[in-house]
Amino acid sequence: GNEIVDCAAPASGVEFSLIADDAALSSAQGDDDGDISFTGVEPGHYTLSVERPAKFEISRVRCRSASGDVLAARTATNQVAMLLADGDEVACTWYLVPAETQDETPDSTTSPAAVTESEGVDADGDGLADEQETALGTDPVLADSDADGVSDSDEIDFYGTDALETDTDGDGLDDGEELLTYSTNPLLDDTDGDSVLDGEEASGDSDPLDAVSLPATPTPIPTSTPEPTLEPTPDAALEATPALPATPLPTPDEAEEAEQEPDTGSLPGDDLDDDGLSTADEVGIYGTNVTVADSDGDGARDGDEVAAGTDPLDPAAD
Repeated sequence: GNEIVDCAAPASGVEFSLIADDAALSSAQGDDDGDISFTGVEPGHYTLSVERPAKFEISRVRCRSASGDVLAARTATNQVAMLLADGDEVACTWYLVPAETQDETPDSTTSPAAVTESEGVDADGDGLADEQETALGTDPVLADSDADGVSDSDEIDFYGTDALETDTDGDGLDDGEELLTYSTNPLLDDTDGDSVLDGEEASGDSDPLDAVSLPATPTPIPTSTPEPTLEPTPDAALEATPALPATPLPTPDEAEEAEQEPDTGSLPGDDLDDDGLSTADEVGIYGTNVTVADSDGDGARDGDEVAAGTDPLDPAAD
């Protein structure tokens, strides 16, 4: 009958390697308790692999962060990939299965399950059988159901991301971009813990793996203050001049009479030169100078000469 499989023996002496960019950064062997640790690891994308002893056919592994979140899970693999952010602590439980017991079940009372032909069919070749995909809700004829650049099998068994959600952590980067381009954690929306989403950092040309690197704050475009609209000031020179009343033209008889009689109506009625004669009389009657009190210069004012009966224009008539 089937025997209980004992997975309690520590994997002491087994070699594990931490790999980045296809190169082993560090390797170490498990101690007597089967424990091993890698410290001082920089944030980034890594692969942890095991060098299986010859008598062991497969291995099984599950990794969790310090908070208990599943970072990677694999039912049958010899390596596991993970993204490490600054300050991450990850613990992996790794089982090495001997070849002669890999098909045995842990319960002696349970008969091995029969495997039908349909259970092994993988139409899209993504590593998940069609029946598994149907149960999980992924598309059995699409290797990448959510079209994020990561196969369904890798999302479910390798990275622990959602094979039906393009952006598992909702940070603005597709899972494939996080894993293959930026090396950010597809399960953390802020990989470096600087309070800026990975997607915002990627679009803002800052490093989503460096907490000190932040997107540049855009310089606000100054808002122009509208110039006040000035009311046009009317030009005094252009202001309309009130029209003067029209002066009727004189008739021929009136014109002739005007030539014969001096127009004294437009002259002032006072005595400009204070000679005793009004300005009108000096112009219209006597012909004396309206601005000189003694027109003939004989020492007597024009008005005094007129009053005395002498000629104000003849100095000898005084």
